[in-house]
Amino acid sequence: MIYPVVGGEKTLKALTAEAAANEARYKARVRTVLRSSYSAHWRRSSRRCWERTSLRPLSASS
Repeated sequence: MIYPVVGGEKTLKALTAEAAANEARYKARVRTVLRSSYSAHWRRSSRRCWERTSLRPLSASS
């Protein structure tokens, strides 16, 4: 039940539209934050892998 305090159907539709707009903005923000976090993780991990697997001579005398 919707209480009469809401102010009618027009107000309810406005609230619904605002919630939908905020949800889209929220999802976009979450996607951005997760993507940057994921990218940073792989950047750090790949740097470590390259440091460990870089091609170096086994000995300086060879």
